[in-house]
Order: sequence, then C-alpha cells, then structure tokens
Amino acid sequence: MHKRILEFSEPIASWDEALPLGNGQTGMLLWGGDRIKLSLDRVDIWDNRPAPETLTEEYTYETMAKAYKSGDKATLNRLFEDPYDYPVPTKLLAGRIELLPGTPVTSMSGFLDMETAEACVTLACGREKAELRTFIHAVNGIGYARIENGENLSMAVINPAYGLWKSEADDDIAFKSSGSLQDLKYPPAEKIADGYVEGFIQATRESFQYAVLVAKRIRGNVTDIVFNVAVSHDLSYDFKAEKEQLTAALENDYENERESHKAWWRDYYAGSRIELPDAAIMQMYDINNYLLACVSRKGCPPMPLQGVFTADNGRLAPWKGDYHNDLNTQMCYLSYLKANHLQAGESFLDFLTALTPYAKEYSASFFDAPDGLNLPGVMTIEGRPLGGWATYSMSITNAAWLCQCFSEYYDYTLDDEFLKSRMYPFLKGVGLCIKRWLADNGSGYLELPDSNSPEINDNWIEASFAKNTNYDISLCRFLFGRLADICEKCGDGQSRDMWSGILSGLRPLAIGPKGLKVNEDFDLEESHRHISHAMSVHPLRLIRYEGENKKVIDRTIEHMKKLGMYLWTGYTVAWFAEFFAIQGNGEAARHYLYSYAENYASPNGFHLNWDYKNRGISRDHGRPFTLEGNMIAMDAVQEMLLYCENGELRVFPAVPEQWAQDGAYFETLRAKGAVLVSSAIKNGKVRYIKLEAEKDVSVRVENPFDAVPEEWPESGIFNLRAGDIRILEK
Repeated sequence: MHKRILEFSEPIASWDEALPLGNGQTGMLLWGGDRIKLSLDRVDIWDNRPAPETLTEEYTYETMAKAYKSGDKATLNRLFEDPYDYPVPTKLLAGRIELLPGTPVTSMSGFLDMETAEACVTLACGREKAELRTFIHAVNGIGYARIENGENLSMAVINPAYGLWKSEADDDIAFKSSGSLQDLKYPPAEKIADGYVEGFIQATRESFQYAVLVAKRIRGNVTDIVFNVAVSHDLSYDFKAEKEQLTAALENDYENERESHKAWWRDYYAGSRIELPDAAIMQMYDINNYLLACVSRKGCPPMPLQGVFTADNGRLAPWKGDYHNDLNTQMCYLSYLKANHLQAGESFLDFLTALTPYAKEYSASFFDAPDGLNLPGVMTIEGRPLGGWATYSMSITNAAWLCQCFSEYYDYTLDDEFLKSRMYPFLKGVGLCIKRWLADNGSGYLELPDSNSPEINDNWIEASFAKNTNYDISLCRFLFGRLADICEKCGDGQSRDMWSGILSGLRPLAIGPKGLKVNEDFDLEESHRHISHAMSVHPLRLIRYEGENKKVIDRTIEHMKKLGMYLWTGYTVAWFAEFFAIQGNGEAARHYLYSYAENYASPNGFHLNWDYKNRGISRDHGRPFTLEGNMIAMDAVQEMLLYCENGELRVFPAVPEQWAQDGAYFETLRAKGAVLVSSAIKNGKVRYIKLEAEKDVSVRVENPFDAVPEEWPESGIFNLRAGDIRILEK
C-alpha cells in the first residue's frame, strides 16, 4: 500500500498552500519562510450580527417574487443583495502562533503524514537545523508541537488585524465592506501571561469571545508547545479551566499523546480504502479523504465554505466563510457515504436537525408557511440569512437539496429510526413550505412564483424565470416523490395522496435536441459553472443512464463540452467528471479529474476555484478556497469504482483501461442498501466481489466475470441477511 504523504522542499509563502491539520472543530495551517506560522481556526468562531434588512417585515419571499416580476431591481438590491456586502455576519479566523528564528532561515522543508495527521518540518538557519513536529489531537482537541534544537526560536501569539472599536459609533455594520479585517471593529484583545500560558482573549460586539491559549516548556534542546482555541458566550468568562488544561497537557509526553491521536486516524482509514495505479488521482483522492476528516467530525458544527481553514491574509474569508446551500454545503457532503465515513456526514445532519426550530420560524416569517420549515440559501452558523444574489440565496427549493442529504444517508444505511424520527419530519416540513407557493397560474402545471437555475444570469432580473426551471422541477420531483414513497412507512399514510397529487401536477423536465434545458424556453447557450440544469442526472439521479435517457444524458454532456470551460470553476470540472462516470466513460472522467487536480487545486490540495495559474483554461484567475470541489472530486473517483443505484450494484463501472490492466482495488466502500463492497481488478478482469450486509437486503449484482459462477442466481439478485458476508469470484 502506498503512503499518504504531502511533501514540500521550500518555504511555503501562502496560507492556502500550507500543511493543513484539523479535528473537525479546530484547524491549523503550517506555513512560512522567514518564520514558521501556525494559523489557528475554530469552526464556531463567528460574528453573527445580522444585516438590519433581514429583520424587517419587508424581508419576505413574496416581496422578492413581486420585485422580480415587476423588474424592481432597486428593491432586490436594497433588501436582499446589498446586505451581503456588509462586513458581517462572517466567519472569523482565530489567530496565529509564530516561531521566529534568531538567525536568517536558509532552507525549509518537510511533509504532512496524512496517515497520522502529523506535520514535520526542518528549518535550517545557517549550520543549525531545528526539527518541528506538530498535530491537532483527534480526540482531546489540543494542539501539540515539539521542537528539537530550536533554542534560538522565539514565540509570538498574534491576534488577527481587526479594527479597533472605540465607541458606539463603531457599531454600524450597514456599509459596503472593503474586505479587510479592519472593517470588523472589536475591543482590544486582552493579553494573557499566566504562568506557562500566554495568548489573548478577543471579544466581539456580541455576547461572544474566544481565546487563543499557548503554553511552552523548554527542557534541554527540546521545546514543547501545547495550544488550544476556546470560545465562550459569557463575556465575564476567564478561560481558567482551559489554561489549567493546557498546563496539565504540557506535562504529558508528546509521543504518548501522539499514539492515542494516531489510533483515531487508524480507525478513520479503516472505514474504507482504495488503491489505484495512477499517482496523480491517488494523491488527489488521499488529500480529499484526509481533508474530510479534518473539517467534519460528529459532535462539531459542519464545515462551512473553508471548514476549519479560514483565510489568514488580513481579509475576510472568501464569501465570508458562510454556509452556501445552493450547492456548496450539499456537495461538501457528497463523498462521505460511499467512503464509509458516516460520522463525518452525521455532523451536517445533526446540525440541520438542531436548526429545525429556527427553520420553522424562518418558514413562517420569510415564506409565510407556518406549517413548514426552510432555511436560507446562504446562512450563518445559526441558520440566519446573510443576503446575496436574491433568487439563489433565498430560493425555496435549496432546502429540498438539503432534504436529499437526509435521503441519501437513509439509502446508504437503511436506518429506520432515522427515517421516521428525523428524515421524514424534515422532508415533510420542507414539502409543506414549498406546497404553500405551488400554484397553477394558467400553465396547467403547479409552479413556483419565482424560479431560478443557480447561477444562470448571475444577479440580473433575468435570473428569475416565469416558467419553472429544471433545477426547481428536479428538486420538487425528488422531494414530493420521496415523500409519497416513505410517508406510509413513517405512519403518515394519509398524506400519500397529497404528495402524489403534487408530484403529478409538476412540469416535466425540459428536454430539447441538445439535452436538458434550463427551462422550457431557455437552452444553456454559454459556458456555465453551475450545472444546475442537469440536477436530475447528478446528484439527484432522477433519470438514469438507461433506455431513452441515455440519449438525453449523452446530448446534455456533449452540449456542455461544446460550450467549453471558459466560465467554469474547479468544482464544475470535478462535477463534470461525475457525469462521465455515470456515462461509463472512465477515460473522460480521469481526464477531467486530472484537469481539476492540475489546474484548480493548490499544492496542498485545496480547491482554489479558479484558473489561478492563468493557463487560459477558464476566465477567472484568483484563488478563493472552498471545499466542495475537493469532495466532488473525491466522490467522482468513488463513482468510477462502484455503481449503486435503484437496488443495482456494479463494480468498476467507469475505470480507465490503465487502471483495469495495471490493477486497482477498493475495500469496504458503502453501497446503497447498507452493503459494504470490496473488489479488485487486474489485467482487465475483475478478481472478486465481497459483499458485507449490515441489514436484511436484496441487491442485484451485475456479473463482471467471463462466465456465470455456480452460486450466481439467475435473476442476479442476492438476498442477504444482516451480518452475511458473500465472496463472489470466477
């Protein structure tokens, strides 16, 4: 088995190329040149002050829909879009530890061992070399660093460069932000120097404060450092317990703490494993699989746009580090199920469930649907709206995509208690909210008054379509179809006719000679980053690659190829690889994954969105980091190895010829139906398929062997009992 290693041989000049370490709650980026910088972050450090407009009676779906219909861009800007330009609400960076050499640095090299989530750095200052090892403990959340031969390194704990709050006049937030942290005006940080512990406590303008705490001890030529980021909603809290915890942690041996930390990571990687004869794709997959564990952990809030790696460049995080529910959050949680890392994704579902009381309040206040539930398309960690391009940021159907996250979890686990107590209530609430606005306004179909296809026509008036889009139709068809399927099992059989009636009243998908359209009157006619018009293919899987739908999907893919990548982002490239995996075209899927990894990913694997190397591939050339591209690319690899839809399972459905010949295998990838699957291929032949059933289930397995094995049922359907292990081979 190969080793998961991320190496560097020269100073790391930018935070978004740093070595990333995290435990789902706390994150650290190791970078620097003239000094070593440990940028610290915590997922729940936010300035949640709301935009004033979001608290007014005007702030409603009805107001927005009427403004689009009448062409009232001024109202759309004032109420819905301009507030996103305010400096808050926003995710905040915690701070930084800097280790400063006494003499100039002549070289810096090292690596991140992703198997153990430990970074190792060699810093040369003339003839002297200092060795640094560091990790964020996977269980207790404390950061540990050990420096050998680092006696000449001094340490500083750096607060982010916020503006200084001087008076109540600085409480105004309703101004267009420059993007600088100086726009956030806070009281001066309280410096800490208490025994071994130093650092700072930073209060915001709410009842919230956080602390960066560091303790250091020197013994001979070994310096040990422990650190933590703590939060409190009590401004009088003094973090005494956290200081004492660090002082105690300083007495623990680095190696012993490292062993318990490594044990967690061994268990994580035991969830599944893949091996490919393709170094570039294997490295990309390993990094993304590693990042998933760093940024999402059960018991912690889910990953926002940058997870626990908020930008450390003196500016607000890209897109303020928020939760974008028109693609980003959903796609961030696309890969964990097949990878068999259930707890990583449970973080998101637990978060959404906990937001249910507010989702009901928001459904009533914004959507005038008191019986339903919904959430903003762009929201804070508290589920509150930030504003943004109106028709996407306040879309009523984005919540149906959140519903798919619940639905997928159930399909992969067959957890009936989850289905009844959590999934159905959430889906039903969103269904009732959407039902409130569906009406036949003369078209003969049930339609929404405002319909969009993210992010077609950007934030123009034309972004809202009179006839409902494939995006909205697909999400409604998914939601109401799923509700009709499960309501009886969930004890709500009397609602079946209602859900089925809504489903039958929706528009059919808009399909033309070029494949799937944006809506009945609008073909996609230019390159576009958000493949929202083809939601029904992936991720919703409403139309499958079979029968007449093959032609529809083929034409859709071909048309997007012709339009080109000019307006694509990195996540588009990875998403397109998913389409080729569905098509069974492994060569094309690999090609687009190569393009993603080479052109849109930082050396540390971070998805930087744009053509940041300016290679002429796409229009935009900045480097804003978000995580959904990472997780889409990870999922695309898994889709190439295992197909599991509609009770049917196929191994290696879309692998390139090189993989099939040179050999590839996977262990315990999770399939829909609560079945763990392992398989290997070599010299173009599948060697075996291993099925491990967690529930009583029937699954149809496509026979990949030259002949039909004796134990193979004529129907191809295997009836498995919970605990069964079945090995199928030629």
